[in-house]
Amino acid sequence: MSHTHKTNSRVIRSLGLLTTVIFGVITILGSGGGSDGGSTAVTPVTYTGIKDQALITATNAQALGEVAYMGATVGTSITVASVQPTQQGETRSASVVSIVRTLHAVMNSIDVSSATGSIPAGWTETLLQPGNCTGAPGTVSGSLVVNENPAPDPDRGTFTGNLVFADYCLSPTGDPADGLTMDGPVAFNGTCDAATFDPATQTCDIISYTMTFTNLNTRGFGESQTIRGTLTSAITASGYDTTVNMLLRDDNANVTFKFENYLIAVTENSPIGYDSIEVSGKAYHPSYGYVDVSTLTPVQVTTGSVGQPELGVIQLTGAIPAGAVLPTTATFTFYAGDFYDLDIDTNGDGAVDVSLTCSWSSGLCS
Repeated sequence: MSHTHKTNSRVIRSLGLLTTVIFGVITILGSGGGSDGGSTAVTPVTYTGIKDQALITATNAQALGEVAYMGATVGTSITVASVQPTQQGETRSASVVSIVRTLHAVMNSIDVSSATGSIPAGWTETLLQPGNCTGAPGTVSGSLVVNENPAPDPDRGTFTGNLVFADYCLSPTGDPADGLTMDGPVAFNGTCDAATFDPATQTCDIISYTMTFTNLNTRGFGESQTIRGTLTSAITASGYDTTVNMLLRDDNANVTFKFENYLIAVTENSPIGYDSIEVSGKAYHPSYGYVDVSTLTPVQVTTGSVGQPELGVIQLTGAIPAGAVLPTTATFTFYAGDFYDLDIDTNGDGAVDVSLTCSWSSGLCS
């Protein structure tokens, strides 16, 4: 019932001119625990891979698309032949889009209500949409400070805070196998809408926030990932636009990917039952370099889901081959069901050289 959207008044209630809000430790109905791929990593996340623009080929296009949007499948290989390879794919890991959507769901759930019990001052933080995975309990805790100083203080209506995730699991179905589990600290700050910020009624609508993390572990679908960086979200009337500058390490393979000025724009419940997602920016693969990502047709994902896209078209643009005028490209066309088309221009002539049909669940192409 609490939303960050201005149309659904995401509310912070506060007390005093400069109010510290104490988050309660929230017991979550389930986790995924450590069974989903390992414990929180302590090694700093760094990107040491190729920084030049990638030359897209028939053998690296799928891997680049997995970084840019889909999430990796472990142990799969791409084939141009008409026969499926015998190698079996594994479950797809969480994508950057899935991680951003889950973190936004957490911020979207924050609501501050009046202090009770043993807390003598301040306000108790509760999550109106807590983690819902079945299994062992998880927790999230933190603190929040709201600036209520009167004008002309330029920071009036701003807030800062932090969250600490401890086996916190969020799933669209309640099954940990379908969700993400988080461990580690997150700092955040943001701004209330000046037009609605009212200390007298202790309310405001959030119009933007930035989350910063140095060692946040996410586990889902059998994979463990650790992220470092920032995401900045602007709340819109229909959803949110999030810009990501982040390193994402696949802890199982010890491989780090990079996202630079990577915009994820989400229009919620449009069409009804689906979120429409557009992505753009640079995505780096350590073995190949970066591609410029763009959205030709918004991708539709079931509202609340962190799983596969149903419809939409994403295009990757790579380097220009020697002697060519146009860049190499890879176009991913998603459909309802367990497949998508992958069309690749490998020589920069503007025509498709390789056309593949790929399975979402296995990662296999033919």
